[in-house]
Amino acid sequence: MNKVGRRIVAMLDTGSNTTCIDEDLAKAMRCKRKSETTRKSVSMLAGVKILESYLCEIILTSGDGLTTQVILAHTIKDMTDDTTVVDWSKAKKNFKHLHDIPFDAVKKDAKISLLIGSDNAHLFSIVDGTLREGARGEPIAYRTPLGWTCMGPTEKPDNDGSSIHSIMLSRLPKPASK
Repeated sequence: MNKVGRRIVAMLDTGSNTTCIDEDLAKAMRCKRKSETTRKSVSMLAGVKILESYLCEIILTSGDGLTTQVILAHTIKDMTDDTTVVDWSKAKKNFKHLHDIPFDAVKKDAKISLLIGSDNAHLFSIVDGTLREGARGEPIAYRTPLGWTCMGPTEKPDNDGSSIHSIMLSRLPKPASK
């Protein structure tokens, strides 16, 4: 058997139409290649990048071992090197509605190795009865076929109601002249 199992951090990426895996992980796991290497145009927050990629087969198993899915993903070199990972096993303590969810702890240096895009939308589905919502502005969590996921702020807003988050834009439109 040429399969190597390991725990990874995957992100459900509703903004992507394609599932992507970090190229080094695909090689380390000896994922089965399904295409030759080709050049791809990838739209990212910082702009469009041209990179080399190949399609590979991935066997995903949920943390509890109850679900196994075979999916296809495109490889991307150093896919999420500058991305931080939220440890919801710790952040959940800031929100009463998340306290009892068994999120897996993540290592301090963890990185996202798999972006699950809308080409695998079936993996985004909510297991019946698991949706957890708090007050407006708090995170939501739910169980998917692969395990629990959570999205939203990791802390409650400051007492004055303000919270600062940032996103980098590569180009802003010029204001209309009067």
